[in-house]
Amino acid sequence: MTPAPVDRTASSGAPLVRVAGVTKSFGGVKALRGVSLEVKAGEVHALLGENGAGKSKATGAPSISIAPLSKLCTVDTVVRQNVGVLYVTHRLNEVFRISHRVTVLRDGANVGAFKTAETDMKTLVAAIVGPKHTTAEAKEKLEEEAPPEPRPAARPGGGELVALAGVANDRLHGVDLSLREGEIHGLAGLIGSGRTEILETIFALRPIARGELRLDGVAQAMRGPADAIEKGVALVPEDRQLQGLVLDHSIERNFSLPRLPYFSWGAWMRRGAETAETEKAISDLSIKTPGPSTRVRNLSGGNQQKVVFAKWNNARTRILLLDEPTVGVDVGAREEIYGLIREAARGGAGVLIVSSDLSELILLCDRISVVVDGRVIATLRRDEFGDAEHLHQFIQISQSGQGQAA
Repeated sequence: MTPAPVDRTASSGAPLVRVAGVTKSFGGVKALRGVSLEVKAGEVHALLGENGAGKSKATGAPSISIAPLSKLCTVDTVVRQNVGVLYVTHRLNEVFRISHRVTVLRDGANVGAFKTAETDMKTLVAAIVGPKHTTAEAKEKLEEEAPPEPRPAARPGGGELVALAGVANDRLHGVDLSLREGEIHGLAGLIGSGRTEILETIFALRPIARGELRLDGVAQAMRGPADAIEKGVALVPEDRQLQGLVLDHSIERNFSLPRLPYFSWGAWMRRGAETAETEKAISDLSIKTPGPSTRVRNLSGGNQQKVVFAKWNNARTRILLLDEPTVGVDVGAREEIYGLIREAARGGAGVLIVSSDLSELILLCDRISVVVDGRVIATLRRDEFGDAEHLHQFIQISQSGQGQAA
């Protein structure tokens, strides 16, 4: 049952919680930069921002206590008991249904505070994505300061590498999607929309209950990731430290793990070949390290991510699945990773990339598919992308439409 909207008139009561000028650093990196926020009795205060904006860090500040809320009707009930609620969400339709006030964070700092009844979706989206994305002039200025490498267009007439037709499982609900040779294809959507689960399904981490997965036009019944790897599918997961690397092993050992049969001769490892290819990968990918025997744990985040790429950077990889490939890396490493992605596409591989950074998808991709509640609800060509603000608003409107349809 859909709860009725609450009275969105901002509460005039005294603040229950107030924080002012909160600053937090992790490993020398400032996560919060003077964040200020207050929550009043009997109000729902929405906290918005892109991934990495500082929302989780702000709600973890010592002065704030947050109760997890899973149902909007629960929020309504709590508010009627004169309790203050700080509500963190990516779904703007929820903000307009239940909140009284909104605070937007970007890059760990306050960038906007609004009374919900006096704002609209376009204003909130502009605050979330930032001024550098709102006008063509600003975008041109950004490109003049640091011109990106031109995006490689998908190969004309490139064959279809991957096709999902009506694919359904525990998280997907009839996904239709295709990926061509030489194409960089982005998946955009909110957290929990099903983007990651599409990658996991192609990599055979999630079984298919209904529908069909085709590689090179041939229907597949892969039993697990080993089958996917054998067919040239590679996955760079979002959590590189937990899922993509063995931190206490060397670069060399991490590099060889997906290709142990290649480096083996009977029961013996061909150590010379393993070391030589690792050294070549270190050179090709500009991994900053004393050598192949260095433990991955001792590398920077950007260099750890490049080791994950190195594992799959070979001629056997034809389908490269990337989940948030530049999260937690610095600007220099990000540009190097963009170069690796483009190089893979130029070599004929198909790249399917999940990213919450819409500017990143716009910069890299030939097509972008929007994922909502386990379905691909639209696929946009490059001339249909618009800017990050336009794409963000399209996602939010699509999310609202799917929610109403459900």
